[in-house]
Amino acid sequence: MTGERAMLLIGHPGHELRLHHWLELERPTVCVLTDGSGGTAQGRIEYSRDCVARAGATTGPLFGHMADRDWYAALLARDPAPFVEAGDKIACAALTLGIGLIVSDARDGYNPMHDAACCLATMVVEGLSAQGQSVRRLTAPATGEALSAPVRELWLDSIARKRKEAAMARYAPLLQEIEQAREQGLDIGVERLYPDDAERSGKRSPAYEAYGSARVADGDYRSVIMAEAHYQPLMAEVRSRLFDLWGLPSVPERSAVV
Repeated sequence: MTGERAMLLIGHPGHELRLHHWLELERPTVCVLTDGSGGTAQGRIEYSRDCVARAGATTGPLFGHMADRDWYAALLARDPAPFVEAGDKIACAALTLGIGLIVSDARDGYNPMHDAACCLATMVVEGLSAQGQSVRRLTAPATGEALSAPVRELWLDSIARKRKEAAMARYAPLLQEIEQAREQGLDIGVERLYPDDAERSGKRSPAYEAYGSARVADGDYRSVIMAEAHYQPLMAEVRSRLFDLWGLPSVPERSAVV
């Protein structure tokens, strides 16, 4: 254990499985943006609630209270309200609990809610730092590969690995995804934390644009969430409103970059 109080902020329920042993060791407060329902009516947040509790961690004030489709609708409408509410809840909890470390999803361009979780975490750290609370900031990619070298590696012994495998086996809605990830090389025996990589984005169009365009072509979606048209200006507005809400002056902008 590091001795500092930690918080985990993730875009979708289930991402916590990648950091299962870290949950056991650090017992963070876990916040989740979506309920994991995707395009269906059935969420999976209760599986995460069970996973967090069994690992000895706690659920935060923001824990899957809004469906995926509602978050995506807010992104398309460039509606900052739910993101501002989420950021404020996270910041208030971090301030009250004396959080010294916030770990989030990394920006991966795979899903805008992964990127939003990363962005909100950075905004919160910026806001707390402006108020004199020092908070470290790390990320854990939900998909893909990190660009930076890890700053912490946890190698699981056989007992910790068995507990993690059992947690994965209990998470019924994600069994197929977990199996696919392991076939593609996911090593569940090591957990890595990385620095907040603000320079990761802007190199190419995020994958969610191509995915959304294909779904529109197939008739599954009506609109595509675009980084420049939706995500970037929305996150800039969210950041501005949060700092106004917190009564803080503007600081050099890092968090609104996609």
